[in-house]
Amino acid sequence: MALDLAISRDSQPVERIIDSLVDLPSPALKARLAATESALAVAKSEREEAAKRLETAKVKHRDLLNSQVVYSRLAGTRNIETRSKLRLEIRRRVERITFWFERCSDSPRLVEDPAKELFPFAEIRFANGKCRYIVFTKGEIMTLP
Repeated sequence: MALDLAISRDSQPVERIIDSLVDLPSPALKARLAATESALAVAKSEREEAAKRLETAKVKHRDLLNSQVVYSRLAGTRNIETRSKLRLEIRRRVERITFWFERCSDSPRLVEDPAKELFPFAEIRFANGKCRYIVFTKGEIMTLP
């Protein structure tokens, strides 16, 4: 962001100096033009290097940016301390888990047709108010939004 600002800031004087050189050929203006153009070139190369470093860092740390990969690695660990941190994070994000094994008056209706009822299932309510359903059917697990 700062490099883009420097590039746009240095581009305007270059254009003014070139316009002035057309009207008044001057060695001082030529030197000033050369200095401004070199500063502009340095800023552009720094921006390109910063973009490359950013891309390299994104590739190197993409697993850290993907929470699914982080949680799957944490879940597979045998370290008690790490597993307790994972449990605390789950407790912080999950408000309630309710299991439904058969139809009752207050169970949510996942399908409109009663002949196609999906039981058993779990209703997971998150701290942010969102709700997900996990249906357990004949060796398969389905997640519903």
